[in-house]
Amino acid sequence: HAMPPPNPIQCNATSCTLHNAYGVWGDRRDCGSSKLVYPTTEEELRLAVANANQNNLKIKVVTKFSHTIPKLACPSSEQPSKTVLISTEHYGSSIEIDKVKM
Repeated sequence: HAMPPPNPIQCNATSCTLHNAYGVWGDRRDCGSSKLVYPTTEEELRLAVANANQNNLKIKVVTKFSHTIPKLACPSSEQPSKTVLISTEHYGSSIEIDKVKM
C-alpha cells in the first residue's frame, strides 16, 4: 500500500520547520519559520497576508502534500523570525484570482 508523504511542516513550542520531499535541502540547512497559520476562510487568508505585509514578513504558502525540492521554497533560512508559513491544509474552498484588479 502506498503511503502519503509526511506533512512538510513540523513544529515545536518555538518554531516550525519546512521540509522537502528528500528530507534535507541542498545546503543541508533547515528552513525555519517562527509563525504558521492555518486559514480556513478567504477572509482569514487575506488577514494573514495583510498581517505579513504590514510586518514585512516573507510568506510561503504550503499544502499538506506540497514537497518542493529547490531551496527557493524557503522564505528565509537566515531570519526565521521574519517569515510566516501559510498552510492551506484546513482551507475550505477554492481561491479565485482577479488578474484585472491586481
